[in-house]
Amino acid sequence: MLYTVDAAIALIGTTSGFAPGWSKDTAEQALRTAFEWAEAEADTNFPRKRVVVFARQRAEAEGKLRRSRAAAERRSRRNSTACIRANAAWTRRGNAYDEMARSGLFSDAELAAPSKTGAMAEEHLQLAETRLEEHQRRVAAETILYARWNAFLSETAGRPNPGSLADEIEAAKRTATDALEQARRNQKDAERSATASPRTCKLRQDVCSNPQMP
Repeated sequence: MLYTVDAAIALIGTTSGFAPGWSKDTAEQALRTAFEWAEAEADTNFPRKRVVVFARQRAEAEGKLRRSRAAAERRSRRNSTACIRANAAWTRRGNAYDEMARSGLFSDAELAAPSKTGAMAEEHLQLAETRLEEHQRRVAAETILYARWNAFLSETAGRPNPGSLADEIEAAKRTATDALEQARRNQKDAERSATASPRTCKLRQDVCSNPQMP
């Protein structure tokens, strides 16, 4: 009975004991190598050798064909996914364009140049954000001022008119300023008098000791 390579490998698969250094995998590989050598070199039947060669070539061709088909399917799936994404992107762009047209905020010229319109809208948005920040800073400053004004009103609740109190404060400030200036002038006069007093005393002494001096 002649064994084929598959039958021999199946027989090895039922074996449980192997010599040291051997296993099912190494035995299977050795069998395949032996059968390949026998088919290529030991077989003297020319037609059968040609059939073996053709069978091997056919198997290789079928393997290449399967790999080519698998690669083609993968490319087709990638292309299909890319087409789906592109269609979805175009759909989103179309929906956005329809929404812009329905809003009535854009003219036909602006709708005809979406890139330029987008840049202009971005510029306007940045300007609006800048103005909003400035407004928020003013509101914060005026909130502090308003709180101080309310505190002032609470402190002067008994006075008939806050304006008159402001006038009184301004008058008191002027009076204090005038008094400060007068005090500075008095101090300067006192310093000049203190500097001139020793000379006056010395002159009087000279006059008393020499009556002939004019």
